[in-house]
Amino acid sequence: MAGTSRAEQQQLIAQYAAQTDAADQAHQQALHAAQAAQREAWETISASPLANVIRGHDSDEHVPTAAVQIELLASMRTQLPAFEERINADRAEAVRRARAQVVELRASVETFRTDAARIKAEQELRRRIATEAPHQHQQEASARDGALQQQARQQVAAQRRQAGDLWGEPASPVMRPGPRTGR
Repeated sequence: MAGTSRAEQQQLIAQYAAQTDAADQAHQQALHAAQAAQREAWETISASPLANVIRGHDSDEHVPTAAVQIELLASMRTQLPAFEERINADRAEAVRRARAQVVELRASVETFRTDAARIKAEQELRRRIATEAPHQHQQEASARDGALQQQARQQVAAQRRQAGDLWGEPASPVMRPGPRTGR
C-alpha cells in the first residue's frame, strides 16, 4: 500500500471488508442451503420403502451425520436385490390378477351383448305386435267366436244323441233293432 493515501487505504479497507462480509454471507447462505438440501434428501430417502434400515437407526427429529448416512445407505444397497425381487413378484401377481379380471370382464361383456341382443329383439317384437295388435285381435276374436259356436253345436248334437239313447231310440237309422214295443 505504499504510495496510497490514508483516505485511499481506508476506502480499500472498507471495500475489502464489504467484500469479505458479502462472501461470508454467501458462504452462510450456501451452508444453510446445503444443510436444507441434505435434510430434504434424507427425508426423501427415509420415505422410501427400502428405508426400513434407516428407520431402525434414525429418529425423525434429526438428520444423521454423513458417516452414519453413508453406512445406512450402504446397508440399503445390499438389500436392493431382495427388494427388487419382491417388487417384481408383486407386479407379476398384479399382472396375473389383472389378466384374470380381463377374462372375467370379457365373459361379462359377451353375456351383456347377448342380453342386449335378446332385449332388442324383444323390443322389436313388442313394437311389431303393438302395430299389428288391433288386426290380430279382431282375427282372434272372430276365430274364438266361430270355435265357440261350433262347440255349442257339437254339445247340442251330443245331448240329442244321448237323450235318444235314454228313451230307447236308435242313435242312427242304420242300427235299428226290430219292431218297437210300446211304452
